[in-house]
Amino acid sequence: MNDNDAIELEILMQEGGTADDAEFASAVGCTVPELLARSQRREYFSVDFRGHRHWPRWQIGLAGLSDVLPVLEEKGVSSLSVLLFFTTPTDTLALDDAVDELPDVCDDDSPLVLLRRSGSAAIPRVLRHAQRFGEQGAG
Repeated sequence: MNDNDAIELEILMQEGGTADDAEFASAVGCTVPELLARSQRREYFSVDFRGHRHWPRWQIGLAGLSDVLPVLEEKGVSSLSVLLFFTTPTDTLALDDAVDELPDVCDDDSPLVLLRRSGSAAIPRVLRHAQRFGEQGAG
């Protein structure tokens, strides 16, 4: 395994790791073909690593995921970058009080942490962050 593979594997293992097709489909209550169709509709995403699909477990039941994934897809963001978008802490979320009045947004929150803590109330803030993702100067 080279250094890039080791880094990607470490990223995949964050926040509860990943599941294979069958395990993830079972966890969300569908068949593998249904899961793949739901992925095409941007309800879930997987990361290809070493010839296998890996489904981050943290996306099960996450409010706003199907709202944010299409925005990131429109920007041409890779699946690994989608994973990093959700799991990387950014102060941009804390600075975005104009969107909503979420209490207790910290400088080191990631979109995933914010969505877990605040649920659907955090979706507008995370969507705004997704719309700016990848732009110079935007977290």
